[in-house]
Amino acid sequence: MSRFRFSKQLLGLLVVLCFSGSAKAQASVYGSIAITGSGVAPSATSSNYYFKSGAPGFVVGGFYNFPIQSRLTAGLDLRVTNSPGIKGGTASALAFRIGFVPNVVRLRTYFEIGGGVVSTSTNAELVNDGVPAGTYTGGAAMIAFGLDIRITNRIDFRLLDIGSEANSSNGMAYANSGIVFHFGPRKF
Repeated sequence: MSRFRFSKQLLGLLVVLCFSGSAKAQASVYGSIAITGSGVAPSATSSNYYFKSGAPGFVVGGFYNFPIQSRLTAGLDLRVTNSPGIKGGTASALAFRIGFVPNVVRLRTYFEIGGGVVSTSTNAELVNDGVPAGTYTGGAAMIAFGLDIRITNRIDFRLLDIGSEANSSNGMAYANSGIVFHFGPRKF
């Protein structure tokens, strides 16, 4: 549970940064509904993952874009992905975020790379495939990309966000869609 406390503290820091008086910086929060797939490997030397796919879940987080005078944005994104139930798992990550904000078109693309913690448990179905029963938790590399569509100066529709977190023994992949809220009026 300590990783959730840490995630809440970092999300709180992002919210505080949005009120810090920086004229061109932007802080935002988001929430979305996800479809996830969690996987485990029978051993650290195995290249075969056994996946539990199609589990519903959610992704929540926030990002802070640094003040840059460009159509490209750079910032930090903190996210938590959770899929409850026997097919689910949990992943949290802090990532470096690069986005593109065009002048006229309302589409905003982004790419993220970072690291975090991923956790998944085996169930009877996977134990029969030779995966030892238990919970697998460890540090993981994270990659994600997505597309937001601006609706108003403060609200975007997250059309698609696809990402994964994985290490040598377990991982989680997800696709989600939801809403992004921007604090303060957007300058771009």
